[in-house]
Amino acid sequence: MWGVRVFLTSVYVVPLRQPILDAAVKELQEFSEAGFRVTRVAEEAGCVVSVLYHHFDNREGLIDAALIEIMRREGEEVATIYREMDTILAGVTTIEQAFETYIRIAHGPGGQMRRALDAQILTAVQTRPSVRRAWVELSSNVQLANEHLLQAMVQRGFVDPTLDIPALALLMRGLDFSRTLEESVEQPTVSFDRWVAVMRLFASRVLVPR
Repeated sequence: MWGVRVFLTSVYVVPLRQPILDAAVKELQEFSEAGFRVTRVAEEAGCVVSVLYHHFDNREGLIDAALIEIMRREGEEVATIYREMDTILAGVTTIEQAFETYIRIAHGPGGQMRRALDAQILTAVQTRPSVRRAWVELSSNVQLANEHLLQAMVQRGFVDPTLDIPALALLMRGLDFSRTLEESVEQPTVSFDRWVAVMRLFASRVLVPR
């Protein structure tokens, strides 16, 4: 009888981990950590709370896992954006076009980058060690992707090769981060078109070879 119960658990419980995680991400996005309810997550995932706790020790562990999942998805989408940029760069002729293209892909209404770098994530990074580790990994991957993009622009002759590329990549992260925070509020103080114009100006005044 015990063997039958173990078999049923492996068949019916284990596949629920991802649906539970998906439901937890949705819960965080809709209600934030303060309003996070395990019972709603279980209902959304189509299971009971006891099954949910088979995969996640407690509410805090589930929130940790959901925040890490958000950052994992962010990392995948960032990687997709930069793969697209490698192809798109072949069709642009100026640094201004290159930066505008990047901004429209990364932050435009039709872009795929998740708005995960918000107050929830920032707070969690300060208080949750496992989330902090995931943040460090995501930040490192974004930094490397920015460096790759800038090196490609150097090779195209768009960017001054004497510039400190790692430092410039770090600056780009900061600019992206500030825009993401702007996008986390209902009515950003800086319009998207204005942001594009600012980034074009930055590229033309700072990055081009002299």
